[in-house]
Amino acid sequence: MILLAMVIGKTALCQTVKSFNTMTFFYIDNSEGYTSDELNASLNFTVTEEFKKRLNAVNSKPDNYFFMLASNGSDIKQSTNANSILDSDWLKKYLSRTSKEADYVIERQSVRDNFSTYPLKIKKEVDFYIFLSAYALNQLPKRLEELPVPIFMPKELPVYLNNPNLVVNIYIFSNRETIEKLGIGKIKSYFNFSTKDLNEADIDIDVTAL
Repeated sequence: MILLAMVIGKTALCQTVKSFNTMTFFYIDNSEGYTSDELNASLNFTVTEEFKKRLNAVNSKPDNYFFMLASNGSDIKQSTNANSILDSDWLKKYLSRTSKEADYVIERQSVRDNFSTYPLKIKKEVDFYIFLSAYALNQLPKRLEELPVPIFMPKELPVYLNNPNLVVNIYIFSNRETIEKLGIGKIKSYFNFSTKDLNEADIDIDVTAL
């Protein structure tokens, strides 16, 4: 086990660190609860259209690194090519049916492995786009001990991207009925619950109800 860790570490060190001005990170969770009320719903049509619109806009960003993680239980999807995702059969299927409940352990390890294996340096900022179904958004505060990727990955990114001063912008999209019921202030508090304990400033978060 120690030898394996040394080999992995040596491999990562030998990798050329690629550098980009900016990065766009997409996270999407289309899971659904067991009841039919608005807090258990999957992504609505307007949110999925916004996802495709934002995905398409990535192609026009110069010197930008793209990364996407689509939640689906243990069967997650990662991509570093926005073009190949946008018109793919995979995306059509993913958006047309609900995904499995998020497995945050697998998701977190997958992201960490990716940036350890393929090291990057992002010079300026990361735009973190988070698309959550009503169910996924409502479940976040109930699963904080599992370190949900949408909440904790923005805090970890500066370490993986070799820039302690990296600016991370967070944009959250979900169904209007759910955001109005939960309240924008409460949703923002999910992402800032640990800042006082760590003596950090609150993260500025943009929440969009669609």
